[in-house]
Amino acid sequence: MKQLDFVTFALRFKPGGDMQDRSRSIPGMAMTVITAIGLGTLSLSAQETVDPGVVVPGAASESSIARVGLGFGAGSIGSGTVGTAMRVALTLSKSQARSITIRSTFVEEFNLFGPNPAESVWDVGVLYGGETRGSRGYASASAGLALVGGMRRGARSSAPIGCDAALPLFDCVLTSMFTPTEYEEDPFVTVGIPLELEAGLTFSDSFGMGVNAFANLNAQRTSIGASLNFLLGRIR
Repeated sequence: MKQLDFVTFALRFKPGGDMQDRSRSIPGMAMTVITAIGLGTLSLSAQETVDPGVVVPGAASESSIARVGLGFGAGSIGSGTVGTAMRVALTLSKSQARSITIRSTFVEEFNLFGPNPAESVWDVGVLYGGETRGSRGYASASAGLALVGGMRRGARSSAPIGCDAALPLFDCVLTSMFTPTEYEEDPFVTVGIPLELEAGLTFSDSFGMGVNAFANLNAQRTSIGASLNFLLGRIR
């Protein structure tokens, strides 16, 4: 059901739209594309399965990895705003020394009671790094270049609700809590440097779980996060 939401979200992207529309549509489209590539890779991996009785020269030392990771966790934007985080990634590796990752992350401020809009940062990037693998797990570190965007709060468009002296204190507090201050939307798009540390356990040749710490350094809104990932594909 979640994948269908991403597809619907991505189809709304219009190259001729304004920056606000693009800023909202690009992350959904990117996650859809990465997911589609990952599913295609899984299909190819299944077709290329080698008969256990056949010995392939160099297979033990140079096994190919095609790992799709879907993660959920927590993140932070700017100077410490706490929020939720999501990560989708496809990692390809021909050896234990090098890996290439196509990654998209999304971090959104958690502000149940405002102010509005909630600030958010997304990125879509390619990372290159090193990876070490064992029989039951792996660890990697990588960095790269990414397109980054998101939503910031601009000028205040509505004043905070004040307390009327005639209102009971409890009613005053409830009114203030459920009537958040509104700000103008200020979308942005820029270029950043994505960073990532990852470690995981491989329970079988095609399934595992891992943890991930990521960041994106840029001139507009730096984001950091951590996620618990579900791993699928040819992962060892």
